[in-house]
Amino acid sequence: MARVVTIECPVSAAERAAPAAERMAPAAWGAIGVAAILLIALLTKVVIAWVTPVTSDECFHWLQGQHLAWGFSDHPPGTAALSRLSTAWFGNTWLGLRLVPIVGSLLCSAIAWAILREVGADRGRAAAAAACVQLLPMLGIGMLMVPSVPHAPVVFAAEYMLLRALRRGGVVNHIAWGALLGAAFLTYYLTAAGALAAAVFLAIDPRGRRALRDWRLWLGALVAAAVFAPNLAWNLTQSSASAMRFQLVERNTSSFSPQYLVAFLALAVVVAGPLLLPALRGGWSALRNRLPVGPAGRERDDDWRPFFASFLLVVLALFAAISITTRAGAHWAVLAYLNVPLLLFAPQAEPLARGWQRAALGLGAALTAGVFVVAAVGFERIVEMLPGADGSKGVGRERFLRFHDAAMRARGIAEEAANGGQATLLAADRWSHASLLAFHGGGTEVAQYPPAVRHGRDFRTWSRDVTGPVELVYVTTTPDVDGAVRAASRSVQRVAVVGDAVEFAWIHRCSGFVPPPEWQ
Repeated sequence: MARVVTIECPVSAAERAAPAAERMAPAAWGAIGVAAILLIALLTKVVIAWVTPVTSDECFHWLQGQHLAWGFSDHPPGTAALSRLSTAWFGNTWLGLRLVPIVGSLLCSAIAWAILREVGADRGRAAAAAACVQLLPMLGIGMLMVPSVPHAPVVFAAEYMLLRALRRGGVVNHIAWGALLGAAFLTYYLTAAGALAAAVFLAIDPRGRRALRDWRLWLGALVAAAVFAPNLAWNLTQSSASAMRFQLVERNTSSFSPQYLVAFLALAVVVAGPLLLPALRGGWSALRNRLPVGPAGRERDDDWRPFFASFLLVVLALFAAISITTRAGAHWAVLAYLNVPLLLFAPQAEPLARGWQRAALGLGAALTAGVFVVAAVGFERIVEMLPGADGSKGVGRERFLRFHDAAMRARGIAEEAANGGQATLLAADRWSHASLLAFHGGGTEVAQYPPAVRHGRDFRTWSRDVTGPVELVYVTTTPDVDGAVRAASRSVQRVAVVGDAVEFAWIHRCSGFVPPPEWQ
């Protein structure tokens, strides 16, 4: 009987390693792509934050932070407290003011990674999604220290901890989501939109209804109420001047405003880009079907798309309703909710489930190109090209972005007068100018004339130990000085006009000014 001899040919180490290297190549390129996008996004945000002038809204919240309280005229204290903390470390600079938003945007990516890992995504898809969150235009405005921006990572983290509590149980998870929810309310009242979305899921999903019978869920809700309680108590002490009354009543319009709905829809498209419509279709399907049924006819407890669908659809619907009933129109807080739900439902992002594929790379390249265009042309210049509210190009936006020019010019004039030995003070006819003047002056009190009805009660509008006469450097948004200021001055001289095609600030020197008693 013939013997069969098997001869084993020697295989080199390079040949043995080749299949493993081939398998590792896509993962390696994916990791490089993720790291590149995160680095590019961070550098771009830092550059834009550096070149974009500090805005009056940011300075106003910073000024509130110099007089901390449990509430202010239009917002809870979270943004003011964070502004005070960051500028205490890094000074009254663009970095000191905008460090929190930049770090917060990176936290959004970290939370996105954690959420996708929680629902079973592999490391590659979770990392790719975390990078794509940085590419959403949501984080294009993530450099401004206004309430909706620091609010985003807090409410996003609360969403993540609620998901952990529903999936894993545990007292710590429930307490954590309650504490984060309360902290989100302390940052922005429109956290109520996220709370409503969670309530919808708890009411319509079998897992949610089971959770409603769990005492730990109510413990979390109690923790949230306790964290938010000081601001609620503050609002009760303010009566008709409370911030909640301002948000719920005073901002409402008396008639239907469809133009605000159009503005809101345009905002949503800009924020979400090409992912919005397919995400809405997928979200509606998931919410309508609630808990999908697996092949064996049993409920699939591992499918959490209805949870994310509630956050996507309920929040969008609520904000659309808000946009047509308030003077502010489209609310930027919606940006906090258009993140992971888009990546879970949009077909364009589906290749992420198989790793860093060509389609996902193309999507990232398109979004990155948009960021580069904004960075190259300049955020301020792009915004100024847009039509203003009165039909002229860039009027309101130039004022919004370039009030700092007037503040710096007025500061220089005041310093010249002070160097001449004259007692000199600054004032403005709008809280926006007064806030910028105070910020650039290192926290020196700046008056607002006439005294503000609402914003002025958040901080002193005039130093009580000043009785005059003083040299008043007065910044106005009209060519003429307020009648009461003119009457209280020995002489008034216009010394500068700030603005290019549009004059948006007039600076006056009011000699021998004595503040009226009612303003002290």
